[in-house]
Amino acid sequence: MITLSDAQWLTTAIASMDSEYLVSLMPPNSMVATPPDIAPENHLKLGVDDVEELAEGYIAPSRVHIEALLEFGSHLDESAELVVHCVMGMSRSPAAVMILMAQKNPGRENKIADIIFETVPEAHPNRLLLQLGDEALGCDGDLVRAVYNGEQFAPSTEPEYIGSLDGFHSFPLIL
Repeated sequence: MITLSDAQWLTTAIASMDSEYLVSLMPPNSMVATPPDIAPENHLKLGVDDVEELAEGYIAPSRVHIEALLEFGSHLDESAELVVHCVMGMSRSPAAVMILMAQKNPGRENKIADIIFETVPEAHPNRLLLQLGDEALGCDGDLVRAVYNGEQFAPSTEPEYIGSLDGFHSFPLIL
């Protein structure tokens, strides 16, 4: 299973799901320490802000972050228990969850978006993360289209805080 969480519910999500893997997408200056229940090598720390283009004072998602995420995901199978979180659980972590699900389920981008938005309709996955993941996976724009259906893209240069997930939700990693 892959579990989407915000930072506030992280400890509960890990314990509830008996997780052995963790992906944290947070600014480096507020990155969480590896919880005692997670082996350090099973905690991927992606030091990234919730921005969608390069901006002074922020770390935008990059190809390096996506490569690290996909390398981490390549070692997971359907028995893996993984928690993915960011600060609010609404932008970076939903994008990362969708990228990892797309890695394991090629050609199922629409189904992945449906599953996420049925459970978390207010999520707004970070477009830059999605674009980079889409390119790295060779989805030909299908992952981005599945989420944004051709909506105009006005990249944010500062983090936007539009509510919190206020909990956690689990999805099958492999559909």
